[in-house]
Amino acid sequence: MTHTTNDLLDILAARHGNCSDYRLAQLLGTSPSNVTHWRKRRAAFSSKAAHRIAALLEWDAAYVLACVELERAARARDKLLAATWRRIAEQFRPQRAARVLTRAARPALTGDTSDRTLRLVSGSD
Repeated sequence: MTHTTNDLLDILAARHGNCSDYRLAQLLGTSPSNVTHWRKRRAAFSSKAAHRIAALLEWDAAYVLACVELERAARARDKLLAATWRRIAEQFRPQRAARVLTRAARPALTGDTSDRTLRLVSGSD
């Protein structure tokens, strides 16, 4: 799974206290109308905006740029190009902050003593 423009804006807003699109514009150094155009899919992020979003999210810029290009290719209905950008995006996808708790730690946290593994997942999803 990759992230769309709206996904990226939503994640960024959530990381900044569910801020408004006006505040997102300030964070990104752009106009509120640009954010509106991105939200309504009238325009795609510029490379500069994609880099800024990646920096604010602490993600690899290659991933964000690949997501932007994937969305452009999908809008153009270019399946071959979209598939290429999807493969590139998957190579740079942010790592989930996933930790597998050991059996020794599990009872202290959950009271669960079964052999099943408890996974805590946070981050990009």
